[in-house]
Amino acid sequence: MAKDDVALNLSIGCAQPSGNSRIPPGEVTLIESFLLATDRHRALSVPEPVPVIHPPKLVRRRPRCAALCPIVVGIWIASALPACSGGEATNPGISAPPEGSDRSPASLAVVAGADQQAPALVPLRDSLVVRVTDGTGRPVADVGMAFRIVEGSGEVLTPSARTDASGQAHALIIPAQGTVRVEASAPAAGALAPVIVEVRGITPPAGAVHSGRAGYTSYRAGSLPIVLSAAHGGGLEPTEIPVRSGGVQTRDLNTIDLVERMATALEARLGASPHLVVFHLHRRMVDANREIREAAEGHPRGEHAWHEFQGMVAHAHARVAAEHGRGLYLDIHGHGHTIQRLELGYLHSAANLRLGDEALSMFASVSSMKALAERSGAPLAELLRGAQAFGTLLAHAGFPSVPSAQDPAPQEGEPYFSGGYNTLRWGSRTTGTIDAIQIEANFNGVRDSAANRERFAQASAEILERFLATWYAERP
Repeated sequence: MAKDDVALNLSIGCAQPSGNSRIPPGEVTLIESFLLATDRHRALSVPEPVPVIHPPKLVRRRPRCAALCPIVVGIWIASALPACSGGEATNPGISAPPEGSDRSPASLAVVAGADQQAPALVPLRDSLVVRVTDGTGRPVADVGMAFRIVEGSGEVLTPSARTDASGQAHALIIPAQGTVRVEASAPAAGALAPVIVEVRGITPPAGAVHSGRAGYTSYRAGSLPIVLSAAHGGGLEPTEIPVRSGGVQTRDLNTIDLVERMATALEARLGASPHLVVFHLHRRMVDANREIREAAEGHPRGEHAWHEFQGMVAHAHARVAAEHGRGLYLDIHGHGHTIQRLELGYLHSAANLRLGDEALSMFASVSSMKALAERSGAPLAELLRGAQAFGTLLAHAGFPSVPSAQDPAPQEGEPYFSGGYNTLRWGSRTTGTIDAIQIEANFNGVRDSAANRERFAQASAEILERFLATWYAERP
């Protein structure tokens, strides 16, 4: 089997993390429901009373020409009533509907979105758009549409929709590997024949770059068992997406440049590249490290970008699992805490990290490194702060880290990020064999200058080579 045609387990289902987090428990797919608009009740004001207008008193007067009155009245009645023969009123202000004005749906056609492709598990750049018209070609609004996959596998983000004023309805498709056929139909309009389009999920070769819609996301395919991502470093603020009303909105400065340098250093050192996923939207527009409701607040364009980022991570994970059987996901962020050290998040609180080694190791089943702990048989404490722990190797290279052998746990009252949505969703705590670490990089000495970013990138490449050789039995 050719390398590019490797059989991937690119199924849509992904286990949703559970526990005390903002992520709802249970099995979910990459596709989450669009947020319904919150009802806002408006108080109804009582209308002002309508003043009563009394008609003027009638004064009986004899007309000057009594003989003309019946004629005038007769003319008025004739103009106001339909003809006795059953004809319609001839009032020029009221026109009868023209013949053939039936607005029933008569035709369903594809407007856009067919013949697209994207990396498997990643949403297509453009929505599938269909249009309903009547017998005269005019658009028909408010027609219920249904979208479903009839061949291949994948998922439809919007399985049902109603046509708008232009007669159009939209659906966003996530293809799995291979050709996918999608049907659009109007179940309540039996006269309309369904339409079917073909799209495709692909496996890009290592080094190929896929940009999402409008450049809000990007994915560079790799071949190493390493996935790198930057979720909070983007600076794009398009007017088509509103600023979020809540949540953290600060940007992690220089993290995109940092993660790109890390990827370049790995390729130069190991002769192969990691998978790289970058979110280019500013965090105030969409937060790619939160669940979708908080991340995009129900805006369709924001949700599209969020699904693209998460789908790109899913695609990279599936490839690593298929090609290597195990791997490591590093989600790169930046903190603004006073203590200048790397904060490594494994989904363990600072309080748990302050426990002794034996007590800490009891939490291996809820760690983002669960798969490694089970596979290696090593105590969790050894993986997080032992002699060959990731943080310990970073500290030896001149980058203070917590947890590590040098700094086993944050002290009481010290700030610490233990890992966010991406670490929880894509680490091995819930399922799979891909472990995850959230790296919160300090600014001074790591992110503050190009020279320091390059220094960290070179050091991290050397450390990852050693870490993989020790714990993942991988020598590229």
